[in-house]
Amino acid sequence: MDGDKLPVLSPSKLGDLSVEDLEHFQNLITTVATGGAASQKVNPPTGQADPPPGQANPPPRPNPLEELLDVIGKVKEASAILKADIDKDKDSSPPHRAISNPKQNESKYSWDVFGDPSLLMAASRRLLEVLELSVPAPVEEKNVRGKKKKVPDPWKLEVLDACYALGDACSKVRDDDDMRRYFKRAKKGYEEQLGPESEKALEVTNRLIMVNCRTQDEKCEKLTALMGRMGRALGDEHVLTLDTLEQLGSELRQNGELEPARKVWWKCWNERERVLGKYDEKTLRTVNNLGIVYYELERYEVALECYNLALEGFEKTLGMTHPTTLETVMNIASVLDEGFKDYGKAEQLFQRALEGKESQLGKDHEGTMRCAENYRNCLQRSGNSAGLIELKKAHPNVESYDT
Repeated sequence: MDGDKLPVLSPSKLGDLSVEDLEHFQNLITTVATGGAASQKVNPPTGQADPPPGQANPPPRPNPLEELLDVIGKVKEASAILKADIDKDKDSSPPHRAISNPKQNESKYSWDVFGDPSLLMAASRRLLEVLELSVPAPVEEKNVRGKKKKVPDPWKLEVLDACYALGDACSKVRDDDDMRRYFKRAKKGYEEQLGPESEKALEVTNRLIMVNCRTQDEKCEKLTALMGRMGRALGDEHVLTLDTLEQLGSELRQNGELEPARKVWWKCWNERERVLGKYDEKTLRTVNNLGIVYYELERYEVALECYNLALEGFEKTLGMTHPTTLETVMNIASVLDEGFKDYGKAEQLFQRALEGKESQLGKDHEGTMRCAENYRNCLQRSGNSAGLIELKKAHPNVESYDT
């Protein structure tokens, strides 16, 4: 191949790659997917021997992630990042519901650089197929007492990692049946290879809870039990334990259990602030969620305090016009409007949020329309007829938008 680079991949082209192309694709994407761990065991392509003595080694490959991004294209990378921001923006929008965590139990593998879900699925399936063909026999070794003991097989673990990533890819395209199938396979394998209390086994158990439980009560019960296992196996401060704690708070809130949700999020916020720092995005997201549940408990002063803490952090870390920052601006405006009846300040903040969303997302985006709807409600309550007229000109369909 020219320049030893892969062509720009498409689902149809994936089936036409040569064995050498597939090996290169496997090594490249696996190295990226596992955060570089696979680079320690990458074999030379078929038919390529080590250089003879006295001959210089070939120049090192480019950084795998940089090469992969070059293959797929910077446009797809930008689209994936924008989509993640838009999804976060949409999920965190009033009327007051908790910001969903787009990174909650997110696959540790960099599949989102593909952007296009169909390409993501095709690449994930191809990677799994190639890895499965490479799996050697199970590895056994003797321990000091002379007894045979099976040890984790790195190739087998790569297949399981690919299985998990494929289940994650299925979740992105709402293929629930295949998602369950691949997650179950990954869970069984992780438990056999690493043990039922290993981080990977617990992580995929979390994913299966979310897809298999049919009621909020069942989710809350199983997440609570899983939290106990994670605390004992990984520690209360482990990132996965805290992510699951945040998730439990979301499920409790959706189940109408506001006070238990508040306690869970309060604990999560304090732990994250201590472990990750005040301005870590996860810490800020948790304090924003606290603001939401305090608002729903009609504890407006504390809600406003939480929102202001979140806004300060988001402005510092993400910028004044980032969609997440603008969502928090809108949350503050909603508290001032509905909780404190401070319509003047609320209108100013709604105007800032709306202008930012129009610029960042476009006038017809769901998040922009929701902001316009909340702004309209504020203008109606304050009796600002002139403001209503101007808003109607800019957003003629806002009255038909159903929150």
